[in-house]
Amino acid sequence: MAPKLEQTILAVLRDAREEPVRGRDYFPARVLPVVLDLVDGHLGVGPSARAGSRALRLPLPDAAGSGPGDRAGDKGTSVATKAFAIRTENHVADLGDLGTLEFVPEILGDEFLDGYSKVQEAQSALGDEKDLTKLDPDVLRSVYGAMRSFLATLMTPESAERFLRFEVIKGGKMAAHFRTREEADAYASELTGAVRVEDKGMRLPDRVLVEMLEWSTELYAGGDRPTGPSSGSSRASRRAGTASKGSSRSKGSTSTAGRSAR
Repeated sequence: MAPKLEQTILAVLRDAREEPVRGRDYFPARVLPVVLDLVDGHLGVGPSARAGSRALRLPLPDAAGSGPGDRAGDKGTSVATKAFAIRTENHVADLGDLGTLEFVPEILGDEFLDGYSKVQEAQSALGDEKDLTKLDPDVLRSVYGAMRSFLATLMTPESAERFLRFEVIKGGKMAAHFRTREEADAYASELTGAVRVEDKGMRLPDRVLVEMLEWSTELYAGGDRPTGPSSGSSRASRRAGTASKGSSRSKGSTSTAGRSAR
């Protein structure tokens, strides 16, 4: 019985173009399920015996020799290849009459998570309250400020400059401008005379900020979208993000359109 079984196993492996890795009896580990299946069938046990035929067979390579049994380099080592697309063109947020904001093609995961953690920290102050009229205005201001700062870190420098801009005004003229109010306030505190800080950044409706935040997570975090402070903005419109006709391997940038400010 044993010699016949051995001959059967060797014949099946030969038909599948599997070659020994050493001697004539040592084959790659991937053939073990087939060998066990043949043994079960020969002994009258296991699924193959019940089915009346071998339940598992090795796939044969095609005529070009590029099937699953084909090996490159070392015998017994299968090589798998997968192409990964890297975005090279900016993503574009179309804000109608307000123009567009461009977001960088890719961002490192830790940079995204570090920035978004600040948004989550600010949102934690909201608790479970859904009625915005019952919340402390300073808390809301902090949440939306964190959202705006986070979004600016994902934008190109030119777009971030338009989106967030705090100007220090002294004597009716701009003395300096900064990306954050904290920096602007610190600079203004060092000046004498009549000094004020003005927010000259792009003002957007709260719902648009929330939708833009959700869109950014789809772009950079694989779609794990956050919940926003607006009770009516838990999910963004699926029609908002469309693929542009760029020339990069990933079909270029993406665009979100139709989110114009009121």
